[in-house]
Amino acid sequence: MKITVYLRFKAVSWLFMLAILAVCVGQPSFLQAADYKVSTTEIAYPAKQIAIEFMTKVYAELGHQLTIEEYPQGRALIESNAGHVDGELFRVAGINNEYKNLIQIPDPISFSRIFAYVNKDSNLSPNNWADLKGLRVGYVMGVKVVEAKLKGTMAVTVNRPEQLFYMLKNNRLDVAIYVATRAKILEGVIPIETPLLKVPVYHYIHNKNKQLVAPLQGVIQRLTEQGELARIMSSSMVGTYPNLETRK
Repeated sequence: MKITVYLRFKAVSWLFMLAILAVCVGQPSFLQAADYKVSTTEIAYPAKQIAIEFMTKVYAELGHQLTIEEYPQGRALIESNAGHVDGELFRVAGINNEYKNLIQIPDPISFSRIFAYVNKDSNLSPNNWADLKGLRVGYVMGVKVVEAKLKGTMAVTVNRPEQLFYMLKNNRLDVAIYVATRAKILEGVIPIETPLLKVPVYHYIHNKNKQLVAPLQGVIQRLTEQGELARIMSSSMVGTYPNLETRK
């Protein structure tokens, strides 16, 4: 009788252990939870805040923690491409054509809007890239999509947005090209209401983490379909231009 009870107890114990193992096998992220570090610009873009909130949630859905490391605009890509971090938080499509070690996750995670900024009393209203011809134009180094649009022009590059708007304010530039921002702009500087460009941005991972491509894409797609990305974008764009009028 005692032997029978013992055997039954042992059988139940094994079944319990197998059940736990089955659950763990079905949840690989539980077994392989990790802290992934990704680089991004130190500049406070609205698209950046959206990407941080959304991708933190995406990684959490997979059981991982996401850590953001900020660098100057151009340096961030150097760090991620070299594998010093695990990926790049957000960039425009196709950046991996130049930075070969990065893999683009297919679905966009935010949108970046690029504006022309002018002095309020300048009477300039550039509404497209062609309108910039013949003007003194400046932009922040490392914004690849702007570099491509201004290729072949005499555009001036600076390292930081503060330099860009200082030069505009002091009439050393006619137009400053910059993204939508929450940062305080110098008094008297205004953006043209119509953006020069609205581009989707994507998450990139270093190829050492290529096993994350399918899981990340799956969660990004699911959360987007559930409206989570739209919710974050809607709440994040409130107050994009504090105390700042625009010119139509």
